Amino acid sequence: YSSAASVCIRDRFTTSVLLLLYTYITLQNITQQEHTARIRAEYDSLMDKSVEYEKMLGENMRDIQETKNDLIVLKSLVPKSSKEAHEQLNSMIKEYTEIEHKEQSNNDIYRKTLKIPSGGLRGLFSNKLSLMEELNINYNLRIGKGINAKTLKNLNYQEKRNFGKIVGIYLDNAISATNETSKKEINIEFFLEEGYFCVLISNTFTGTLDVDRMGTMGYTSKGENHGYGLSLAKEILKKNKNIHTEMSVYMNIVTQIVKIKM
Repeated sequence: YSSAASVCIRDRFTTSVLLLLYTYITLQNITQQEHTARIRAEYDSLMDKSVEYEKMLGENMRDIQETKNDLIVLKSLVPKSSKEAHEQLNSMIKEYTEIEHKEQSNNDIYRKTLKIPSGGLRGLFSNKLSLMEELNINYNLRIGKGINAKTLKNLNYQEKRNFGKIVGIYLDNAISATNETSKKEINIEFFLEEGYFCVLISNTFTGTLDVDRMGTMGYTSKGENHGYGLSLAKEILKKNKNIHTEMSVYMNIVTQIVKIKM
């Protein structure tokens, strides 16, 4: 009887342990799925905002310049004897000049990114370059020959959106990794290669990278609650055969290339 009771207790214990283990794994999977869903929603929103940002940048600068020019023209039409009107117009022109100066940084970035294909990608880089300047990250932007706003015009909306998401994930990772180093540098290149439109992003980093595990759910070199972006990128790549990535690490520089068939 004692032996049978022991077996029964052992079986119950084993069942309890297996049940706890199953519950833990299930909860982990649910947590990971929630993280991935949140990251997916964030990058969906990012691409939507990037398209709007493209429109806003051009329209904002144009509106400021047009209003300032209209005020200058209006001032020339007002008789010099109307001193009060001239003072008011001078004050308004000065105000718009100050706004124009404040927008100059955005305008510089706007001009730098004009050749980047539209449809979200240009807005994405305009936004991220502004962030790099705020973080005092040195960046080098090169746009190859033959690339302009209409380079990706033959791709459909969803293809451009998925491509932009992957590029956005790599760009965010580059900014995050570089911001933790003493030598903050990011290199960005756009080029064409054998029927593919390519974006190269290279950046400095500290610590070590397990290249084989990159893109695995939750893997990161930065601790908990990170790494889900790369997992999302891997998921998108599986579903989009026209998008490919390449990665290399040399000393403290990691380089990622995202390609899409044109």
